[in-house]
Amino acid sequence: MDSGYSVDNIPPETPGGFAAHEMAGPAIGLHWLPSTGPDLAGYRLYRGDNGQFPTTLATLIAAPSDTGYVDPTSDLHWYKLTAVDIHGNESAITSLAPNAIVGVGPSPGAAFALYGPRPNPSTGEAMTIAFSLAIAGRARVTVLDVAGRTVLERTLPAAQAGPQAVSFAGSPRLRDGVYLVRLTQGARSAVVKAVVRN
Repeated sequence: MDSGYSVDNIPPETPGGFAAHEMAGPAIGLHWLPSTGPDLAGYRLYRGDNGQFPTTLATLIAAPSDTGYVDPTSDLHWYKLTAVDIHGNESAITSLAPNAIVGVGPSPGAAFALYGPRPNPSTGEAMTIAFSLAIAGRARVTVLDVAGRTVLERTLPAAQAGPQAVSFAGSPRLRDGVYLVRLTQGARSAVVKAVVRN
């Protein structure tokens, strides 16, 4: 044999732990466990009005690279989620029915976590930051430029525990570039990177 090639047609593992919570905004916060595989590229999230809706470009609402997404809607929908590798192989589907979406309020096992902006990259007109608090109380979300200067800030005097989000809609428009988002509550803080493209 003087030549040969191989084709990767093995899809990644189906994401587990697919769950959702109603959030202030209003919005639906969706999250899941990471899919395993060295060549994972990200995820595809679909939304429809019944459990039989097709997973097509028409129903695709996001292709996040991390394990969470905030859907800015007040309505309850069906959701379907898949994992995708760098070769375009898509995993089997995991579904979430509207009656499985937990209502607003603290959730069991709530954790302190900063999921970051949705979407990322965001536009400069509005940015929504998704996060979770382990305990209720005062918290602050700050957006900084690469020089460490505060460009946007939102203080939550009495935030609830559990997943939630804040929107900077109506705030001064951000220019294209890379920013840092910081979540602070008491002595705890977390930082993620955000990208703005207008």
